[in-house]
Amino acid sequence: MSANQQNKMQFAKGMGMGFMVGTAAGMMMKSKKKSGKRLVSDAIKAVGDITETIVDTMGW
Repeated sequence: MSANQQNKMQFAKGMGMGFMVGTAAGMMMKSKKKSGKRLVSDAIKAVGDITETIVDTMGW
């Protein structure tokens, strides 16, 4: 595995961990008006948008 592929893998692992921590924190601090499913759905959409932006920027 090349250094570039290793960097991509580390980045993907970091994104995944950040997503999990952010979702857990968001669920702990969620407002009473939003359900857990809605919160997770919003988080997944946001992570998808962020990932797409990073991929486009880095040219992967």
